[in-house]
Amino acid sequence: MPAKTDAPRLSDLVLGRTKMPEGSFLDHLPAPAWTTMIQNWDQRIRSYERDQPLPLTSTDQHVFIIVQGCIRQDRFPLGTEPGTPTITRFRGIGEMVGETKLIEPSSSVVTTCLSKTYVIPWRIRYMKALQRQQPAVQRALLLSLEDRNRQDERILGALA
Repeated sequence: MPAKTDAPRLSDLVLGRTKMPEGSFLDHLPAPAWTTMIQNWDQRIRSYERDQPLPLTSTDQHVFIIVQGCIRQDRFPLGTEPGTPTITRFRGIGEMVGETKLIEPSSSVVTTCLSKTYVIPWRIRYMKALQRQQPAVQRALLLSLEDRNRQDERILGALA
């Protein structure tokens, strides 16, 4: 699932009138679950400029759904010393980022906007409760993560 920056109108997205990129969290999320999420949402869509970091540090308490734009995530599984390999991934419309905070709230990943990016923030505690109340939300996240893994594996397989 390549990251895309061609965005739907935000009003169409919020109202559930837009088809999301195949394999994304919002693609897997059933319409009734999205309606519940939007009805209970108590914040505003946030925008970030190109090259601005998305707040996914160890102290931030949100996960985000990308509704417009594209981001780059850099992970440092072997440490941050100069010359140490990093893993870079690109994410776009319909995808949830920061999802590891649902397991380990202090986790972090360097996330940078590659274009003007609009996201819907969700408090970690709300997203955890929602997944317990509506298993379809948890299932959508798990399916989207599996699709991400398969896409990453296709890329790595092409490099081998």
